[in-house]
Amino acid sequence: MEWTTVIITNVVQPSKTAFGVREDNGENVFIPPSVSKTLDLDISDIVFAKIPAPELVDPDPILFFS
Repeated sequence: MEWTTVIITNVVQPSKTAFGVREDNGENVFIPPSVSKTLDLDISDIVFAKIPAPELVDPDPILFFS
């Protein structure tokens, strides 16, 4: 996990699910409602967050469908 600055770009009402963008590399970030509600996040807020590395899952590919 690494610490980075995140700019909040959208907060979905009434669930308070939030989305942001990392300042260092522009990746999109999902912020669960439990965190967003606790921090009372709003659009354009800037927060310092610890971001876990994405889990890369390689599901079995579907070769064809009939």
